[in-house]
Amino acid sequence: MNTKTSLRPTYLEVDLDRIKYNIKNIKSYIGESKLMAILKANAYGAGSVEVARIGAEYIDYIGVATLIEALELRKNKIETDILILGFIEENHIDKLVENNITQTIYNLDQALKINEEAKKQNKNARVHIKIDTGMSRLGLQVKPESIKTIVSIKELENIDIEGIFTHLMDAENSDKILCEIQYERFINFIEKLEEENINIPIKHILNSGGILSFIDYKMDLVRSGILIHGLYPDQVDVSKIKTKFTSSLKTKVADIKYIEDGDYVGYARGFRASEKMKIAVLPVGYSDGYTEEIRKLINPKVNGVEAPVIGNICMDQTVIDISGLEQVKIGDIVTLIDCDETTNVDIKWIASIARRVPRVYKIGGEVKYIRDYLLD
Repeated sequence: MNTKTSLRPTYLEVDLDRIKYNIKNIKSYIGESKLMAILKANAYGAGSVEVARIGAEYIDYIGVATLIEALELRKNKIETDILILGFIEENHIDKLVENNITQTIYNLDQALKINEEAKKQNKNARVHIKIDTGMSRLGLQVKPESIKTIVSIKELENIDIEGIFTHLMDAENSDKILCEIQYERFINFIEKLEEENINIPIKHILNSGGILSFIDYKMDLVRSGILIHGLYPDQVDVSKIKTKFTSSLKTKVADIKYIEDGDYVGYARGFRASEKMKIAVLPVGYSDGYTEEIRKLINPKVNGVEAPVIGNICMDQTVIDISGLEQVKIGDIVTLIDCDETTNVDIKWIASIARRVPRVYKIGGEVKYIRDYLLD
């Protein structure tokens, strides 16, 4: 439900201008290569539909992990090419073909089933072949029998092999040697395919870390995920692409009270007061994605002043110490993660923000609409 009001006082505020700024700068940096925006996990929590729309001018392809993520985009009239990076079950291949969604494949059986369904629908289905160059996840291994498999896939009448790719497993490490080995394996494999007269138009290897560390490997397309949100992998040169962090997690004060020396706060006696204290209760907890990991690195702020969490974070509530803060009142905004000040955010934090937390979308510094997923 898109509105300008929310039924919850806890929300993720997403600056769409910043997302567009980041996508534009990534696209400029990669030059003539196509840009695949990785929008899996609801665009790492920011909202896949909203990111796809705001970045449409610069996004050539969208990458998701699952069929349901691709269908959500199609349901919302996103016509950009979509690649499913993960597994799809056989009984859902019909939806894949119906909606013109591209599938990652890594064995002949997959290709045969997609070809069969495409033939039923009188279509050609596009696929990208995944090559395992060292990460040991999905992908055909770099072996001679894999060349034979791809030759067999190429012969299928209703399959178009549009792309071939692999994934760097260590681009965020200061020692980049494994990435270099993966690249060489990938290039050698492609050369062997070309010896069999198999020329695949879209080749890709770079993720966000790879874009910043190995731009010479950019090939026909690059895949960017966390860079879109203004976040960087470890051990990369962050000066190469200017980005801005895009999301702030906020809530409001639900209650204010005083506790006495010896009083406990939260489950398992997580905190015991050693003096009289003024505390505020916040309607946010770990089921919203506000975790102990975040709490340990970033203190909430009330009216611009830090107010540390005390006691254990509960499923739906958190308590902060506001002793000495005289102006705090019920309904005041509390910033838990601040897009203007936070520099040590992990993408896992944003991606873990629950769907019960509304997304508040801002353009030009103003709230344009609010999306409450539970009411959509």
